[in-house]
Amino acid sequence: MRIQSVLLIVSLVLLFAVDPVCGFNLDSLLVKSVGGEAGVERIKTLSTMHAKCDAVLNGMAGTADVYLAMPDKMYLELQLGPYRLWQAFDGETAWARDHNGAISEITGYQKQELLTQVWFQSFSFLFDDRLPGGSEYLGEEERDGMRCHKVAFYPFDADTVYGYFDCETGLQMLSVSYMDNLETVTTSEDYRTVEGIAMSYYSASTAAGAPISTEFTIKELTLDAEFDHTMFSRPSTEVDDFHFPGGYDSVTVSFDYSNGHIYVPVTVNGKTKLRLILDSGASANIFHAPVVESLQLPVVAKLPAKGIGGYQEIDFVQTDSLTIGDLKLYSQVAGVMNMPPIGVSPVADEPFGGVLGYDFLSRFPILIDYQEKTLTVYNPESFVLPTGGHSIDFRLTMQVPTIVAQLAGIKGDFIVDLGNAFCLIVHSDFSKTNELESRLEDVRDVSGAVGGIGGGVKTLSAVAGSFVFGDISLAGVEVVLPDASAGLSGSSALAGNIGNRLMERFRVLFDYRASSVTFFEVGN
Repeated sequence: MRIQSVLLIVSLVLLFAVDPVCGFNLDSLLVKSVGGEAGVERIKTLSTMHAKCDAVLNGMAGTADVYLAMPDKMYLELQLGPYRLWQAFDGETAWARDHNGAISEITGYQKQELLTQVWFQSFSFLFDDRLPGGSEYLGEEERDGMRCHKVAFYPFDADTVYGYFDCETGLQMLSVSYMDNLETVTTSEDYRTVEGIAMSYYSASTAAGAPISTEFTIKELTLDAEFDHTMFSRPSTEVDDFHFPGGYDSVTVSFDYSNGHIYVPVTVNGKTKLRLILDSGASANIFHAPVVESLQLPVVAKLPAKGIGGYQEIDFVQTDSLTIGDLKLYSQVAGVMNMPPIGVSPVADEPFGGVLGYDFLSRFPILIDYQEKTLTVYNPESFVLPTGGHSIDFRLTMQVPTIVAQLAGIKGDFIVDLGNAFCLIVHSDFSKTNELESRLEDVRDVSGAVGGIGGGVKTLSAVAGSFVFGDISLAGVEVVLPDASAGLSGSSALAGNIGNRLMERFRVLFDYRASSVTFFEVGN
């Protein structure tokens, strides 16, 4: 099972909506779109902005605070009832604080998307000496019955954002952006002139093929606002929401390993015993809905989850505690959805309960021993990495560990996914771009073998002559190739997905704080 909450959708919304500019005469449309020469001159002297907004995410009403420091710093705090999210960029590092208070660095294409918004919202697109980027006028086009100027923007020379501007007023009415294989359309309305600058006070975004929608309405906007700039820097401390038994540096828990899945015993709120799949490919803990209905957990949010075949919306609920062996985690937010108990045999008083994802794995160094069927959770304050392993640095993609590897001699980014019951899943775009079917052996149709959130997909199986990651080289690796343009298998930013059938050849240690995964040869 592959689950991935889209926590960065708020960064796709262009709050100030004066972003894509330039035009048939690039300079003239640029000037007109921000309020004329008076707007440009005011922007030149602008040092900071602070916007207080009403926000709606997938129908949930709340508030958002956005702080900008020109030209390259941004801080966003979104609150929807008890549910809160944070994102920031300090000029070098992009970071986020999630629904459980865990802090992580934003990297890869997610960082690129966040920097794109910084480029637009800080008006860097107006000036050659600020953040890098370019633009190109593409002519006139009719959108929603209105004649518009169409402009392509290339912030940081990366993904293209298209802007559409009213031919009469020069104001931006629409923008279209992409995050991996997700298209987001943003409309901008209610333009007002603030100290000479034309700004949109209302924007709404929807994502094609995904249950994602957002609305932002500016209620209060302050230019050259005074505030503490330390907010942009990544906090040095994490939330202390877990407890190890006194005097212990680690806790070891036995697990069941069935049909490529690791099932860990977990007790919810001190009374409901469940078995959850350990899943580094899940950006949150997720409960199987039927087994937690009796707990009457309060719903705090509704967010989209991304699976192998597409997206679906799920509820997020608040728990008092999760107990894993002698380890306790307190006040955890987790998702809830109906999940098929794939490959699990019935166990008395311990029904299938869902998945343990990033919210658990990110807090501790964790060693998985497939042969002994044990999970060892280390106290991060006293942990020392054992010697003799092959350590590989990873970055997080939507909170999922991602490493560089080579399949049949072709380099790509692969997520390391404890929720993947296969050996290696190769994503459709990577396979087609590199004509992998001609490079692999024993290619055959196994449609229906791969499925999950968003549905099943047509699938081929094959064998790769070589798969190399770090200083480890494996031959004869079994590969599955889903054919899909949506969901994870349609990702153009990721090459594929390393699963348990490959990792079971080793003992594997995940250490999110060190951003590394270490593979130990069996017997060492």
